[in-house]
Amino acid sequence: MIEIAITDDHTIVIEGIRTMLKSNKEIVISQSFTN
Repeated sequence: MIEIAITDDHTIVIEGIRTMLKSNKEIVISQSFTN
């Protein structure tokens, strides 16, 4: 998900990082899609 966000917009990446920092569950979900 992060890789796609980078190609689309750097702003999306920043928002994603903020979300992950706020909730660790988001990190688990991202890893699930990556793996």
